Amino acid sequence: MIQWYYLALISSSLVGIASILEKRVLKRAHALSYSSITTILIALLSFSFIPFLNFDIKPIYWIVLYVMGFTSAMSYWLTARAYKHANISVSTPVLSTMPQMFTVILGYLLLGEVLSYIQYAGIAILLVATFILVSYTARPATKKYAKRYPIILAAIVFLMAIGSIMLKFVLSGVTIYTALFILEMFVAFNLFVILRHNHGNKNEIKRNLRKFWKPMLAIAVLAILYRITYYAAAAEAPISLVYPIRNVINIMIIMVASSVVFHEKGIKKKIALSAVMIIAAVMIII
Repeated sequence: MIQWYYLALISSSLVGIASILEKRVLKRAHALSYSSITTILIALLSFSFIPFLNFDIKPIYWIVLYVMGFTSAMSYWLTARAYKHANISVSTPVLSTMPQMFTVILGYLLLGEVLSYIQYAGIAILLVATFILVSYTARPATKKYAKRYPIILAAIVFLMAIGSIMLKFVLSGVTIYTALFILEMFVAFNLFVILRHNHGNKNEIKRNLRKFWKPMLAIAVLAILYRITYYAAAAEAPISLVYPIRNVINIMIIMVASSVVFHEKGIKKKIALSAVMIIAAVMIII
């Protein structure tokens, strides 16, 4: 059986690749229509898991999965907006590390998860490195978006932390594939409702699908893979450990890509801080 931290690192690598593709698409696509199309593609791909599904689960898990579906839909939409309007080398480290502070606190309060002093120290180093990283980075790419950017990041961080705790609870009574399938159905439904309410331009959706269906399909496939490996890791280890490890390689990939692909500045400092994050991750594993 594969160790949980290998699964978390595989998931992290896939997230990094998907984030790069996502940033490229969002340069020309509307954030909400992109999120909706990609989520629907993920939901369709999830039907391949039907032979492995077991719907004989308690009502409480259905309720939590639906709440997760709503919070995840909001998180995906807001994350797409953050990637579209801001430097990816800013958004990704913040969204990869900040939720773990709340995850550790909620994991302790709600799930009774207790870590070692070294593991707590590793998480603390990750958080400090993130604050330093943000202080070196530029402001969001668009001035109009600058005022809303911190608020949106804070909302995403909160939604991600809550989602990680709910996921750990659900996996205690639902199989990995069943949880993934049901959750993706709920996410697709909620994003469709949000799309109809906020931005129901069918022509734009068709245009985006026609122009970007290949990268969107690739992102959907990567999303299925990184969620399966993440769920498998979360089912085997405390979410307080899985969540930070899952994001380490992701950050390194984004740091390099932000310089090579998106020509963002300050890459040397960002890579140095990312290396500190990896050392902290090793402390968490041991």
